[in-house]
Amino acid sequence: MIKSRKGVSSIKKVSPFLKSSLIGQVGPPGPQGISGPKGETGDKGDRGDKGDRGERGLQGMPGTPGMAPQHRWSGTELAFQNPDGTWGNFVDLKGDKGEDGKDGQVPQMIPKVFSTTIGNVRGLEARLQALEADAMQYDKLIDTVGDLKYIGEALPGSATSAASWRIKRVDLSDAGGDIEIIWADGTSDFSKIWDNRLTYDYTVG
Repeated sequence: MIKSRKGVSSIKKVSPFLKSSLIGQVGPPGPQGISGPKGETGDKGDRGDKGDRGERGLQGMPGTPGMAPQHRWSGTELAFQNPDGTWGNFVDLKGDKGEDGKDGQVPQMIPKVFSTTIGNVRGLEARLQALEADAMQYDKLIDTVGDLKYIGEALPGSATSAASWRIKRVDLSDAGGDIEIIWADGTSDFSKIWDNRLTYDYTVG
């Protein structure tokens, strides 16, 4: 189109293409810029709520019975071995000699010191026998029924049908983590039958 204004001619060109068709393809992204300086550390947040309690782990196997302390006698004197291997002092367990009876009769009263000494000797012997019994190796059976564990002990070679076992029940069902251990019928005597372990009474009192 040609227009004339005040003797000046102008020519306006009109493109036959749409404006949108003239935009080129998007070029590849440029290189990553340099990271800016690290900002200041923010304030510590509030403590979160306590999580749920995890599941109870499996109970470990019972340990082997400890050995009885070493001891030795020298006449009526007794000494024990210390944990560091040294020996303690000998203690004479023989009491003072009592008074002779008159006319061949036994005195009606036994001196208190002598009586106490006899009791101490018997008490020590009983404790030693108990410790030596605990040091023996027993056959051991463990049966798990849900949260209950039945543990039986007997001399080696004892049949499960023989009344020669001591049985205890370990109850792990308490959600608070408490463990209940009760002997069958309230006794630790070797008088129970392992095959009948579920029929015994395991209540307190």
